[in-house]
Amino acid sequence: IFYVSKKNYTLQWGTGEILCNEKVVGVPFPIRIAAGGTLIFKVLDSAYFLKCLVGLQGFDVSDLETSTQSLIIPEIRDAIVSRMSAMDFVNSQGDLSGISQNTTTSVAHSLHEFGLSVSKFVVSCLNVNEEDRAKLQDFHEKRIAHATELEALSNEVSTLYGGDVR
Repeated sequence: IFYVSKKNYTLQWGTGEILCNEKVVGVPFPIRIAAGGTLIFKVLDSAYFLKCLVGLQGFDVSDLETSTQSLIIPEIRDAIVSRMSAMDFVNSQGDLSGISQNTTTSVAHSLHEFGLSVSKFVVSCLNVNEEDRAKLQDFHEKRIAHATELEALSNEVSTLYGGDVR
């Protein structure tokens, strides 16, 4: 017999590394990110929640906290990946509260399927893999250098033709 409290639980979560696509000049550029934050939830349906836990591969009755995390974290990862496919990483860094708000509904819906209710969901950090960050930075630097070269050539042609480049 299990007793499941219906109080609020706070879970500090981290996704580990997940693959997302950064949109660079409209082209998907795969990057690996890790997200972290806080989830406050409570159990609405104890019997159904336990049934979901018991059906989990690797369920450990002696470690319900880890089993609960194993149930919740994949849902958070999916919501983050889905949200990040609609925005780019570079611009997302300044909008963690917006990402939190836009992801909360998805997380709440997913966890409701397990008999849980989400009180609060916060994304507090998004970190890009260092190697992928360097690739992105290199790509942007090359793009800016190329744009500057094109602008210089355009100015040169414009000068040669007296400002009439048709």
